Amino acid sequence: MDFKHSSTGKVVKTLTGYYSFMPDPLPPEVVWNNQLINCLSSPSLQVN
Repeated sequence: MDFKHSSTGKVVKTLTGYYSFMPDPLPPEVVWNNQLINCLSSPSLQVN
């Protein structure tokens, strides 16, 4: 099979001949601090 390159994972052939999608690892855990919360909430305050 011809699969296109994906930046989110890869397709591998299993031992039984089937193809399986292997996703890339998830991003690291987000550390919520006051600076991040302020940066994320500031735009929503501008909309209201």
